[in-house]
Amino acid sequence: MNLAEAISLILVAFASTTLLSAVGLAGGVVIVPTLVLLFGLESRYASGTGIFAIIFGIFSAAFTYFRQRRVDVKLALLFDTLDVVGVVAGAYLVVVLPSLVTALLMGFFLLTSAWRLWAGSVNQPRKVEKKSRRPCIKRRLTDRDGNIYEYELGVPELVLSQLASVLSGIATGLFGIGGGAVDTTVMMLIGVPPHIAVATAVFGMTVTKIAGVISHLALGNVLIEYGVPLAIGTTVGGLLGPRISKRLRPLALRRVLSILILIIGLRMVALWFE
Repeated sequence: MNLAEAISLILVAFASTTLLSAVGLAGGVVIVPTLVLLFGLESRYASGTGIFAIIFGIFSAAFTYFRQRRVDVKLALLFDTLDVVGVVAGAYLVVVLPSLVTALLMGFFLLTSAWRLWAGSVNQPRKVEKKSRRPCIKRRLTDRDGNIYEYELGVPELVLSQLASVLSGIATGLFGIGGGAVDTTVMMLIGVPPHIAVATAVFGMTVTKIAGVISHLALGNVLIEYGVPLAIGTTVGGLLGPRISKRLRPLALRRVLSILILIIGLRMVALWFE
């Protein structure tokens, strides 16, 4: 790898992690397809190298969100209970399945994520009645700026959270692009405030990513020469993304990102027909 390629990887990782961590996602939705489409890596190496690099950005973003006091730790653990199982299964599937099949599945996953992002940008999360008699877990958080967030989770919401946990884990292990899209979307659908959902999804991904990195390293899917420059970019982007999240309107940003992910997803699906 020459210097120009290394710099381009750093810039791609920085830009994608900055924007995506601001809305509760990981930079893998851009990094992994970039490694496949522009650098010609097989899907297994792109996925493994991508998740290796993303872990650095996720940790830096999670640390920043935690300092902002926007992370619901209990909710993060709830959503990531079954992620490890899903990650291991996904990492195994990426070795067994042919590269084109994996690319096709990755494309469909990206298209689904794009739809969820767009739907989340125009629909308000379902509000929960304060005086609810149903069995539920009530949550109350106060962030660093003094904003108070209150919401509750009943039995249906808890069941849905466990389903999301498995799906996001498989997405991370199979595609290397993270399950933040699943977690963030489901959190909003069950009534978690957007700012809490974004921060909590990023924080929760730290558990998933560690399991994913270990799995891909064991299977030999990580290319360090690509991973190091990517890790530099994701680390810096992970520190900046949460600061952007505090200042920018998330709805407009989600619309831009949904279009970006839609384009990438269509390109990945197109590989099947080439």
